[in-house]
Amino acid sequence: MKFNASEIDNYAQDSVGYFSLKDDGDSCRVRIMYEGVGDVEGYCTHRVRLRDGSYRNVNCLREYNDPLDVCPICNCKDEEAKKTKTSIWIPIYKEDTSECVLWQKGANFYKKVLYPLMATKGEPFCGHTFEIVRHGVAGDVNTTYEFIDCGVDDTTLDDFDEIPDPMGSLILDKSFDELTTFVKTGSFDADDDEIPEIPRRRGTASDEAPELPRRRGTARPNTEV
Repeated sequence: MKFNASEIDNYAQDSVGYFSLKDDGDSCRVRIMYEGVGDVEGYCTHRVRLRDGSYRNVNCLREYNDPLDVCPICNCKDEEAKKTKTSIWIPIYKEDTSECVLWQKGANFYKKVLYPLMATKGEPFCGHTFEIVRHGVAGDVNTTYEFIDCGVDDTTLDDFDEIPDPMGSLILDKSFDELTTFVKTGSFDADDDEIPEIPRRRGTASDEAPELPRRRGTARPNTEV
């Protein structure tokens, strides 16, 4: 499920690539495809093992205050599968390669890094180009990321063709019945080994470490005159 950022403490192989800076000093020039904090979405997922031994992220069906039986995986006996993870999947446009990718980060990154940066820079946030620099060797749990503002223009979300959405590809979006079948059989259906076509979404804001509204958006900004 998607949820608002004000609730973030309560939750404490695909067609779009992952963004990563793998080692100390690695950097990339990017735009972050949000206009304001209201565009940031959070996801609560389960990590489940399929019959072929691979692992996938699956959308949790529960809202925070819902009983466990709202989501069959939350209510199953598999202690590992029933655990949930809170993430944001940041849509990033790589300036050097004109590639759109998703950067998976946790709740602390949103609250301590992304939200303060967005609040400082104002809207439209995607008008800023940043050089993101990694500080920390591969595997360092204390790795930090420096955001160097390389300039701003009047780019908005309307200047991008589409915005990638993790839901339906990087995150499997299954129904209650499909999750029930999975708990009983280890399979969602006959086609569970197929990776679905990624859906696309188009991208309002608030003032305190605010809310990740529930919305659904390869993208290249249409900046030519």
